[in-house]
Amino acid sequence: MQNTKSHVALLASPGLGHLVSVVELGKRLVSYHEFEITIFVLASEASTAQNQVLESTQNMDLVFLPSVDISTKVDPSANIVTKIIVMMQGSLPGLHSAIAAMIMSHRPTALIVDLFGTQAFPLADEFNMLKFVFIASNAWFLAITVYAPTVDTIVDEEHVVQQKPLLILGCKPILFQDTFEAYLDRNDMDFGERF
Repeated sequence: MQNTKSHVALLASPGLGHLVSVVELGKRLVSYHEFEITIFVLASEASTAQNQVLESTQNMDLVFLPSVDISTKVDPSANIVTKIIVMMQGSLPGLHSAIAAMIMSHRPTALIVDLFGTQAFPLADEFNMLKFVFIASNAWFLAITVYAPTVDTIVDEEHVVQQKPLLILGCKPILFQDTFEAYLDRNDMDFGERF
């Protein structure tokens, strides 16, 4: 008998916070919409907390992608955002192989990623999958991410040099000390790739 449930793939970025959000989304898609869910997870040294999250994935398939060695691609002092972006880029061949290996009738019809997983969209296009970005963080993070491309030299001067709060329409001012490193350095690798 052929499975008639919609099959959705979720790609979890490295980090427990990303994994928890993706697993919770998967649980809701299973419970409320009866979707078949496959979660792609980058292999890493698992913590006790991560193991507990992964054990809570009843009725979902877990596929562990090969670990990605970024030691030759990123300076060890690079910020965590840069490291995550490079890890996600390095995970794409494993993700491609995993999806290609799925039996055609079992292959997901949609791919849901978080903000760091958008590099997988060309792969989703190749497999004719719908593409979605899931942002589980608060409105402030979404606002700063959407606002980042419009930051110009005046804001750079006021916020980065003079360390005045960054004003974003609809949000509380962001204090200089609360700014992500990637927004402070225009030459940072992930600033250039993301924005």
